[in-house]
Amino acid sequence: MGKKVCIGFFGLLIFLLLIPSQSSAHPGRTDANGGHTCRTNCEKWGLEYGEYHYHNGGNSGGSGGAMKKETPPPAPATTEKVTPPPAQAPKVDQKKLEEQRKQEELERKRAEEEEKARQKARQKAIKDRGLGEKEGAEKAKDDFENEEEKDPDKHIKGKSPHYAKAFKKSYAAAWKEKEEQKEYFDQGYEQGLSQEKMDLKEVPKKRQGVFEEGFKKGNKERVKKIKKEQYELGKKHGLKKKEIKPGNKDRKQYVEAYNDGYKAGIKKTITKEGKKSANTNYSVKIPKQYKDHKDYSKWYKEGFDSNKKAAEVRKAGFKKGKKFFSTSWVPKKYKEYKGLYKAAYKQGKLAK
Repeated sequence: MGKKVCIGFFGLLIFLLLIPSQSSAHPGRTDANGGHTCRTNCEKWGLEYGEYHYHNGGNSGGSGGAMKKETPPPAPATTEKVTPPPAQAPKVDQKKLEEQRKQEELERKRAEEEEKARQKARQKAIKDRGLGEKEGAEKAKDDFENEEEKDPDKHIKGKSPHYAKAFKKSYAAAWKEKEEQKEYFDQGYEQGLSQEKMDLKEVPKKRQGVFEEGFKKGNKERVKKIKKEQYELGKKHGLKKKEIKPGNKDRKQYVEAYNDGYKAGIKKTITKEGKKSANTNYSVKIPKQYKDHKDYSKWYKEGFDSNKKAAEVRKAGFKKGKKFFSTSWVPKKYKEYKGLYKAAYKQGKLAK
């Protein structure tokens, strides 16, 4: 009995000791170590906010007090993400916002108009430069070929600066080009006047074309001049019926020109001989040296027939000879053709 009372007494004592500890412990679940971190009413329990402590002895190594501050174990690998409360949106001034929007729209349109104007100006400048460049070259060519004064300013009155600048540059370049072309054309021309074959040794490749044009022109004039000289030489030899000897045999056409001149000269001589023979002969008599040459015989007869006065005398003498009781007396106006008149009179008598 006494032993049971003693046990009951100690049990009551332990119960009383535990009551303050349990009543003073603050609420909250403990972790596997028997402790946790204080988050609520920490000052009330004699703790700091966030302080880690054990309940009922935990792993503190003590005798099981209600609360004992301990160094908290290392934080777990993952921590809880705390989401901050959403910020309150500021109050918007709709009228001010609308005015700002209008101003931005006006600014955008103004920028677009300015860009369009710049684009238009650029396009016009490009067009003016292209036109000025084209017309500058054309006007320079016209002025140069018409032997006008070099003056680009007379062509650009009232034109835009872009046109004027391009025109002047193009005009100057084209004028210079024409001057150089003329220089080499003239060189070619002079060479063509002086020699048969063209020599391009000292001529830049760029200018060989215009040089050749000048040479052809000069050479053409040279050929024309030589042909004329050859013709005159041939004619001179023909008039005197000299031996055929062309003075220049460099080209076939030179020889041909000589032959043409010789033919014209000898024809004139032979025709003249035939015409003269008509003054004394009633009918044509081809000289022996011409009979074997068809052209010479023809020209001699042509000359004979071309003597109109001799034809008149022949006709008058022949007519008188056909009359009865006529005499061979020669009228005064035919005294110069006395022999021809009498020959014609005789032919008239024979024709009765």
